[in-house]
Amino acid sequence: MANIGIRPIGPRIAVQIMSVKNTVRDSGLELVQTDNTDTYKADVIVVGDVDHIKEGDMVLLTIGAIQGAIFEYNQSSYAIVFEQDVLAILDRE
Repeated sequence: MANIGIRPIGPRIAVQIMSVKNTVRDSGLELVQTDNTDTYKADVIVVGDVDHIKEGDMVLLTIGAIQGAIFEYNQSSYAIVFEQDVLAILDRE
């Protein structure tokens, strides 16, 4: 797991993101990008004060213009988002 030197404050998580654009998983679940929000599959790197998500989880989340901050570190994309922006915890394939 990457150490990016960040500790989220409050109900936020730091994730390493991978863009999702109409991806079909082995289970048959299709992850579709919409026009209104950006949808991402992401690995949870660090958690703040959250209830349902832990480090190492893989999640499906949305990041809008105001809800999260996306940044680059060592040629990888990361984001800090609110726990409420997580749509689901995904099973690892």
